[in-house]
Amino acid sequence: MIVVEHNLDVVRDADWVLELGPDGGDLGGYLTFEGTPEQLKKDKKSWTAKYL
Repeated sequence: MIVVEHNLDVVRDADWVLELGPDGGDLGGYLTFEGTPEQLKKDKKSWTAKYL
């Protein structure tokens, strides 16, 4: 199942996370992270990791 979600509880419970960015519009849409939520928490470049 693929879920597009900004709710951090859903991200934490996911098996696999894809993060797109780094910004919106013309500056976004690039794959900036792919892996487990645990790996995401350790990613220093991830905007999402700061909130997990």
